[in-house]
Amino acid sequence: MKKIVKLWIFAPIMLLLFSLTLGYLTCDNDNDNKTSEVPVYGNNGLDKGSKSPKFFDYENYNGKKTSLDHFKGKIVYVDIWATWCRPCINEIPYLMELEEKYRGKGIEFVSISVDEGEKGYKDWKKMVADKEMSGIQLIADNGWRSNFVSEYKVRGIPHFILIDSEGKIIDANAPRPSSKSIFTLLDGLIKK
Repeated sequence: MKKIVKLWIFAPIMLLLFSLTLGYLTCDNDNDNKTSEVPVYGNNGLDKGSKSPKFFDYENYNGKKTSLDHFKGKIVYVDIWATWCRPCINEIPYLMELEEKYRGKGIEFVSISVDEGEKGYKDWKKMVADKEMSGIQLIADNGWRSNFVSEYKVRGIPHFILIDSEGKIIDANAPRPSSKSIFTLLDGLIKK
């Protein structure tokens, strides 16, 4: 009888410890560079200081065409996201806070949606309006298959990229807006 009682006490404790250990090993509280699909680590083979891949003629929210070259002379913080991506949506308030803090300081905030098809296009337009999203709102020409997304080897979203005023990569896998480290990084860039 005592063995059964010990087992009933010991088994739940071991299960709890196993769960906590597994949770600790698979979770990182910093929230940097987490994605809705596949985690992306490192710089994706795109070195700091190398020329950034470009996007051309992506449609902006107003129906006009926008290219990366339009932002020459400014630091560009790119957010690659989609309306169906919950982690992407969770970053929106933090991104808006970043935009507000760095307004007029030589940084452009460019959000590129990878939503696809007519429904994706309508969902993108609706979400930008409903959430009153600021910054430059673009939709990628071919969704996940767009050259810009594929050249940056984006494997999951949200994904953030930081490009300098000369069009060179600062960080191909930049910190999320919800990360405190993005403030330190941007503060250092605007002081240069």
